[in-house]
Amino acid sequence: MAVLLASIGLWEVLVPVLEIPRFVLPTPSQILGEIFNVPATLARHSLVTLYEILLGFLIGVGVGVGLAISIVYSKVLEETIYPLVIFTQVIPKIAIAPLLIIWLGYGAPPKIVIVFLICFFPMVIDTAAGLKSVEEDMLHLIRALGATPWQIFTKIRLPNAMPYIFNGMKISVTLAVVGAIVGEFVGASEGLGYLILVGSANLETNLLFAAVIVLSLLGIVLFSLVRVLEKICIPWKPPEE
Repeated sequence: MAVLLASIGLWEVLVPVLEIPRFVLPTPSQILGEIFNVPATLARHSLVTLYEILLGFLIGVGVGVGLAISIVYSKVLEETIYPLVIFTQVIPKIAIAPLLIIWLGYGAPPKIVIVFLICFFPMVIDTAAGLKSVEEDMLHLIRALGATPWQIFTKIRLPNAMPYIFNGMKISVTLAVVGAIVGEFVGASEGLGYLILVGSANLETNLLFAAVIVLSLLGIVLFSLVRVLEKICIPWKPPEE
């Protein structure tokens, strides 16, 4: 925190001393002033981006966990679907974003799809790793005690996979912010990505920085919420150092 505050203070001092034009690099106080000057605009566009992030993220988590369970329990699906999952990730999302805009229009759907495509891969990988990480001796023991497949899943595999699932969620929620902005950069009429483009085109650097800061705070809040949910759902996990 001390380094961050010192950096901001140095930024505030050096910009006027070096006579850097405002449209090139505004001071932190000017950026903060812009946030307070247009709070309604920032809030409205933030809600649009937040909607795209949350919906795409939740769909990605649901599909990713479900697909991972299917892959773990079916060798056929692991050999057929898993390579396709990897294939979807080697395609840059920025490359298919224009196609999604053409197919789905300029509204929220293409941004939600991009967020989904970015989020579900970490969920598949981490969830599958967690479900497979159960020791074979434990599985043999609980089967010998007469446990059903459903009991094995709910009592052994799923609790063991929960830390992996939340690790995937923490990765996905940060990537979701990037995905939403990528979609808005390609084509949008609202959202924080749209504000960033407007600020860049009109040399309104204050607005550009204000949108970036709000977007960063949005990502931090979402990440923190996932961590809180993790502590609630898996209290047995040791705290992170």
